[in-house]
Amino acid sequence: MVFIPVVHPFDEHQIESASSLNPALRWAPKSHDFGYVQEGSLYETTFEIWNNGTGDMPWYLDVVKSWISVSPSSGSSSGEHDVISVTLNTTGLLPGSYEGNIIIHSEGDYIFYTSFIVTETQLAFFPASASFHHVQANTTYHTSFSLWNDGKGIMNWQLTPSTSWISVVPSSGSTMDVPVNVSIDIDASAILDIHPIEYILIDSNGGTGLFTINISMNHPPSAPMIHGPQEGRIKKEQTFTISSFDEEGDRIFYEIQWGDGSHNTTIGPFYSGDVPFIHHTWEQQGNYTIIGRAIDEYGMESNWTHYPLVMSHHLKQWDIPPTLVRYVPWFVRYLFL
Repeated sequence: MVFIPVVHPFDEHQIESASSLNPALRWAPKSHDFGYVQEGSLYETTFEIWNNGTGDMPWYLDVVKSWISVSPSSGSSSGEHDVISVTLNTTGLLPGSYEGNIIIHSEGDYIFYTSFIVTETQLAFFPASASFHHVQANTTYHTSFSLWNDGKGIMNWQLTPSTSWISVVPSSGSTMDVPVNVSIDIDASAILDIHPIEYILIDSNGGTGLFTINISMNHPPSAPMIHGPQEGRIKKEQTFTISSFDEEGDRIFYEIQWGDGSHNTTIGPFYSGDVPFIHHTWEQQGNYTIIGRAIDEYGMESNWTHYPLVMSHHLKQWDIPPTLVRYVPWFVRYLFL
């Protein structure tokens, strides 16, 4: 018996299809440098994987370092681009340089390379405080300070004043080693305390700090008290006292207007609560008003005090009729008129 082998017909299409299924891995970018990063933060980037050949190309990823995670970690591409998210978690990493690889398994082993440097930012600012003395309530005051990163990398910062009457510009930002000038405005009209101590909180990833603001308010002295005669004789010097109290204990000047067109009188300085004498002579009969005010040594002015008085010919006080004046002896006129 003769054995005759069975020959199956040759299928060229099947052979061509099998030979043409040739996946080819591609990925881009090949690496990513995160640069300077801060400890305790998350950073992200992406890269793409795709099949640049034919057929279906499975792939999966191995992450070498615990501070790197990827999503998704596996997949398959028949030509479409698969986007891989890479997350860097720097929590607990000491300052220094780091490198990490993501191994791509597909038709061989390939590498997506990462690198970064954990830096230690350090907040620095100067000056550390500002003081304002004898502040007047109707005035806006200005000052400034500079802040910068005394370490490496990027320092993010934010400023928070302790009270609404302090404003800052800018109030937040980022800097490396270049100083940033911060302008401060103080609205003294809203200050209620005599000696407030406020601050600006500086919060940053390089630490925190307080810029302290010390203020001594200057209030005007009290309106002066004037004591003395309420009527007097013309051409005869009259004596009065004047006094005022200053809340901050500043020395006080007094400005007096006599109401008769003569030059104003300014005396001082005196300590708060002192009672100096003032003198004046009126030349004409009439009703007058002395007005005076207190001015502290820094220019704060009190309200005016009004003190009325009458200056007359002395004979009127004796009720001598004008028709009898010529009969008054000359020496009486000299002494009393």
